[in-house]
Amino acid sequence: MPKFKLGNRVTFFLIGIAWIYFTLLITIVPKIEPIWKNFWDTNDYYHQSQSNLFTENFFAPTPKRWFTPRPFTMPLLYKIAGSDCYRMFFFQKQLYCVCILLLIIVLCKLTFNNLSRLLFSLFFLFFFTWWSILGWSNNLLSEFTSTIFLFLWIATVIYYYLKQSPLSIFFLFIVSVLFSFSRDNWAYILLSFFIINVIINFKAEIKKKIGALVLLILFIGVFFVQNYTILRGERHVLPIYNSIAVRISQNDAYLNWFKKEGMPDAELMKKHFAGININTLEGQLRVMESYSTAPFKGVLYWVKCYGKNAYQKFILTHPGYFFLTDQKSEEIDRILTCEPGYYQKPRDFFANADVFFPFFGNIFFFISVLSCFYIWIKEKNTIYLLPLFFSFLFFLNALIVYNADTMEVERHLYTTVICREFISMFSLFLIVNYFLERRKLLLNKV
Repeated sequence: MPKFKLGNRVTFFLIGIAWIYFTLLITIVPKIEPIWKNFWDTNDYYHQSQSNLFTENFFAPTPKRWFTPRPFTMPLLYKIAGSDCYRMFFFQKQLYCVCILLLIIVLCKLTFNNLSRLLFSLFFLFFFTWWSILGWSNNLLSEFTSTIFLFLWIATVIYYYLKQSPLSIFFLFIVSVLFSFSRDNWAYILLSFFIINVIINFKAEIKKKIGALVLLILFIGVFFVQNYTILRGERHVLPIYNSIAVRISQNDAYLNWFKKEGMPDAELMKKHFAGININTLEGQLRVMESYSTAPFKGVLYWVKCYGKNAYQKFILTHPGYFFLTDQKSEEIDRILTCEPGYYQKPRDFFANADVFFPFFGNIFFFISVLSCFYIWIKEKNTIYLLPLFFSFLFFLNALIVYNADTMEVERHLYTTVICREFISMFSLFLIVNYFLERRKLLLNKV
């Protein structure tokens, strides 16, 4: 891959102008509608952000009445915004724009061709106005923060494989920590990434091996700290309970397994949730109302004390469950949702990208990723392996999130189609620039 050069100043001037226009579109809001007031999550972030930054009450608080602890990244951003919801509203939009700029700068390092830089930069900017991403920016939920750090993390991963310098290792680790604590599911994905990264660098020079091992060792520590905060904050209780109510209780073999592990009131769960349809409001309310109903307190307490270890053991010993073989196709299709319905419809300029995307689809996605993999086999340049690497990680994330909380799949997996579209665009970008580079080499020989 060619190193980044200034190139044609006009190209970067046009990209800069486009980014400024992109930023103005997103940050200039004619009317702020505080739809976040409809969600209790916002109150939790606000409450947690008011704790002292250097105390356990901020990073690993315990539940209280009317307060559910959250991973610390979102409360940290609230604290930076002065624990003010309206400031946070603008701050997260500005942070998004800066992170997208950093991602585009890193992508520009992958090509020497100014026309390619300009066209793909404009296309990526257009993609990042898609309402499936930006719709969340008008709310104060962790979904948008998680997406911001997802793309910032992708930028640091690309930069890391371009440089593998101490600075790139430092940036990757810091962003990985913030990304991991944006939503608890990402900790498992990032740990998988750092393990595979060690394997990829197994035959690399000693400096790269050491860097990969350092990242893995450091993140293993982060992983265990995050698991401690999950247990202390009881963030595992409702997701596991939801899965027991929605999936486990529908299968006698699964339910008997949990009975042997000591779960009480299995017959009550089976009877109350028999035939539940989680795609309906009635089904969702039946689960949520049981949280505060006396007969189910025993199951909730068992989940709080023993549920996490039991559920992890269950998944490891039931691969068919993990790979969703017990789920109907219409239930699995929730993984590919684009509009979970937690925000208002797009208006004005943002309706353009919402009509255009999703554009690439599964067939193009597979062809483009496999094409990059073929180029990697020929060139042995890790950059071309990244589309396949990211695809595996996001597929794993879909399985983990689905199994973690069967009830809220649509809300928690709204990124699946977004990631598919981004990987398709990224793969196309790499393929085009591979042929441009080959063409330049041939012309130089002539």
